[in-house]
Amino acid sequence: AKLKTLFDTDETVISGQLYGDVKSGNARMLRMPAVTHPGDHLSVDTVAATVAWFSKTLQSPTLLQDRDQIWFWKELATLLALLGFAGTALLLINRFITVTDLEQHQPQLSPGLKLGSLVISVLAPVLLFFPLQDAANLVLPATALLPQQITNGVLLWAWGSGLVSLILLLFCRYFAGGNFFQLAKLALLIPALKSALIVTGILYAVSASAQFLFSVDFRFWVVALKPLSSQQFLTFLCYLPLFTAFFTALSLGLHGFRSQHSAIQNGALLSVGFVVLLIMQYTPLLLGGTLMLPSQPLLTIVAFQFVPILFFVGIISTKCFNRTGNIWAGTIINSLLVTWYLTAGTATQVLPLFG
Repeated sequence: AKLKTLFDTDETVISGQLYGDVKSGNARMLRMPAVTHPGDHLSVDTVAATVAWFSKTLQSPTLLQDRDQIWFWKELATLLALLGFAGTALLLINRFITVTDLEQHQPQLSPGLKLGSLVISVLAPVLLFFPLQDAANLVLPATALLPQQITNGVLLWAWGSGLVSLILLLFCRYFAGGNFFQLAKLALLIPALKSALIVTGILYAVSASAQFLFSVDFRFWVVALKPLSSQQFLTFLCYLPLFTAFFTALSLGLHGFRSQHSAIQNGALLSVGFVVLLIMQYTPLLLGGTLMLPSQPLLTIVAFQFVPILFFVGIISTKCFNRTGNIWAGTIINSLLVTWYLTAGTATQVLPLFG
């Protein structure tokens, strides 16, 4: 019914048929490529249909044909740039994050407690993902200070996940003993802050230089990292301490039991739950039905980003921890990078306080 209203017709709207008049400015055409919503970003059919419509309505002299498309080479190139950015971050950590005394005597968990904590660590963030982001629309709406509603949803999810991480750590420490706060001594904060600011400062300069010199940013599909505008920078400063609280809790939970970790394993630990979530959501759709939770199409697309971002967060946090024996360098770098990523790439719903 809504489609008929939009197309000003009482009959079923037919894909590929022109409705209205181009010269009058009320032309409409329905195109339905056989892909999902996020699949439109990488669909040759979608791009051809879109550019053909622009050609028709904007009086472009040429019509794009499928064989004429070259945009995917640019997409692959900016993917390589994004991977290069990630690799540069790891090289900078090796260069600027100083190796310190790693001798620690952290207690080991019993096999049962270790398995239970592992299961909760994987499941809790996924189970909280939809409920807390939905709740953010009511308890943390976009305001002049926090003007991005999707970012607010991610923030509320982060706080919930961080709280679970801290409770789990305290519970495990009750049985295993030890003082996990040795990983977060305030005396270690300032040296870590200096090193982390150098690393992220160089990374930001690389991103800004790419945009200034070549008019490109680092992106692939729904994952995109670009420099902040002046307005977004002030918004970034508002969100930064709130996300830093989350990454502090996350780092304590991630590194609270052993002094040395595998970066790949920790990256997988943070991201595997969202891989399973996406498989569960899309399998019914690909079999001819709809999403497992059909009321959550937008947040499911948002979840795609959580897989590479959380994997990268786990690697950054672990590499820094293994070099310093404390959580601060990894916490600060992840806070700066992820807050930058979110505020630069998310829509703003309310005029910012500093706009």
